[in-house]
Amino acid sequence: MKDPLSYILLKLLGLLGLKDTNRNRSRLFTFLYNFIPAFVFAPYLFYVGLKNSISGLVVISILLFAVDGMHLIMNLVDSKN
Repeated sequence: MKDPLSYILLKLLGLLGLKDTNRNRSRLFTFLYNFIPAFVFAPYLFYVGLKNSISGLVVISILLFAVDGMHLIMNLVDSKN
């Protein structure tokens, strides 16, 4: 049986119309690895921090978004070369 992560990446590559190569798998994994924390977890933490008046959580969410957003941009620029 295949690794579940490999199966998910293979299905996503098929949905995007990309060939199943190591380079495409690596690019997709790197994109998802940086996209999910920046655009899923950070906004959720920000919302919870604002709703419950937890200023530390708001600061952490802003830093998480900034760092993971920067990593995402750096990886996208680097993968074009």
